[in-house]
Amino acid sequence: MILPLTLSALLTLGACTTQPESEPTPEPIEHPQPEFSTRDSNLFANPSFEDDTESPWFNYAERTPNWAPFAITEPGHRSDHSALLDLDSDDPDQPTARIIHGVIQECPAPTFPRYISGTYHIDQWERGTTNQYLQLVVIVWNARTKPKGFNLPNYQIAVPLAGIANPPFSMLNRKFVMGAPQEPTTDEWIEFEYDLEQLFNDQWGLTPTNYDYLRVFFEVRYDGRTEDEPRALAHVRFDDLYLGPESRATPETNDESPDPTD
Repeated sequence: MILPLTLSALLTLGACTTQPESEPTPEPIEHPQPEFSTRDSNLFANPSFEDDTESPWFNYAERTPNWAPFAITEPGHRSDHSALLDLDSDDPDQPTARIIHGVIQECPAPTFPRYISGTYHIDQWERGTTNQYLQLVVIVWNARTKPKGFNLPNYQIAVPLAGIANPPFSMLNRKFVMGAPQEPTTDEWIEFEYDLEQLFNDQWGLTPTNYDYLRVFFEVRYDGRTEDEPRALAHVRFDDLYLGPESRATPETNDESPDPTD
């Protein structure tokens, strides 16, 4: 199954359901990339999680209680491995109100990459709260060229891939791009691709330039869950991730894109 991708059909909604969230202060790159192959335009190192000698992927599990570790396991999409994000509210080590499972990579990108794409597979999904969802986030760090009237040190977009119909919270420096299915598809690899240049122009009014690096997240999470709600469970895999100038969309992807006039 291919996730519909027509960007003009996506809606940015301004609703706010929880208190504003913030990101840490910009800082030097913590996890410098290994040199990636010049045979490929992909800015992600180890994008299919096959090389265990590279360690460009990380998350915040060791620095904040709202984050949990990830694992590199079998199976993968086209090869042997993928990143497994294993969310379970019954785990005593996971907080009640908010938990985030994800992988992060920091990419020096002097030329802003046009496309971001990849695949995900939901092995298991039990909704325990309204704001339980998958998403990708792209943060422009230490931006010196900023959107008009904007003075914070970074700005970002978040694209929910499945699980929610409205933005889960409000952030001054984050724009949510809505339009993905509210109920996820399970037991099937789902492809996605977005035109980052168009998204940033639509949401912030510019193509990012003059910044230190991009910090990119792929997550499954919940926000605002209470103790009396049902168990929240999500076993999600990400694989074959791409950040670069080329579209990786297949003809089938384009054929299945929705008509914005419908």
